[in-house]
Amino acid sequence: MNNQELIVRFYNIRKKAREILKKKYLILLSGVLTAALLSMELFQFAFQIREDATIERVYLLFMQHPVLDYTAEQWLSMRMYISIGAGVLLLWRFLVLNVVNYGVVNSFRQVEKGEPARIFMGFGPQYGQIVKTKALADVFVAARYLLLIFPGIREAYSYYFLDYALYDNPDMPPMDLLTKVKASAEGKRLDYFKFDMNFFGWYIGGYYLNYYLFGLAAALIRPYILESRSLYYQDEKPLTDHSERIIAPDPEDWYR
Repeated sequence: MNNQELIVRFYNIRKKAREILKKKYLILLSGVLTAALLSMELFQFAFQIREDATIERVYLLFMQHPVLDYTAEQWLSMRMYISIGAGVLLLWRFLVLNVVNYGVVNSFRQVEKGEPARIFMGFGPQYGQIVKTKALADVFVAARYLLLIFPGIREAYSYYFLDYALYDNPDMPPMDLLTKVKASAEGKRLDYFKFDMNFFGWYIGGYYLNYYLFGLAAALIRPYILESRSLYYQDEKPLTDHSERIIAPDPEDWYR
C-alpha cells in the first residue's frame, strides 16, 4: 500500500473514530480515567510521590550526604533499597498495569458493539495468560533496547496489536500468540509508526496542557487515540483472514 492509500485509509479510520466518540466519548473517558487513577495517581498517592517534592528531597539528601562519603554498609543499604523498589515497580507493571491496560484497550471494542465497558475484564479467567504474555513481550522489548534504541522500537512495534490479539485468542499459549502477532507485523511496522504519527500533534498538545490541567490532558485525548487504534486493528485483521474490511478506503470522500 503506497503513501497515498495509507493517508486515505488513516483518514477514514480517524473519521469513523470521531463519529463513534460523538456519542460514546464520556463512557470511554470514564474508563480511561478510572484506569489512570488505579495505575498511576493512586499508586503515587499511596507512596506519597510528588515529582517536584521528590526531586527536592533527593537533591537535599545528596547535598547533606554526598555519595562519595558513603561507607560500604551505606552503599549496600542503598543498593538494596533500589533493588527492592525496582522489583516492586516491575511486579506492579506485570501484575496490575499490563492487565488494566488490556481491559481499557479492549473496552473500546465492547462499547462499539453496544456492550458495557469492562475495564477490569483482565482480572478474570484469562488473567494468567495476560500476565505471562505481556510480561514476555516486555522482556523481549527490553532486551532489544539493551542493544540499541532502534531495535527496541522495532521490537515494540512487533507487538503493536498484542492486547487485541489476546482478546481474540483467549486460549492460545503465550509464546504461540507472541509468534503469531510478531509474524503478522512483518512488513507493517513502518505503517504502524506512520499511523501513530497521525496523532503527533495531539501528543505534543497533551504534554504541554498536562501542566495546566493537572495531568488530565493526556487522559482527555486518549479515547480518540485508542478508538482509532481499535478501528485500525479491525480494519487490518481481515487482510490476513480474508474477511470483509470494516473501513474501505474511499479517496473521493477524502478529497471532498
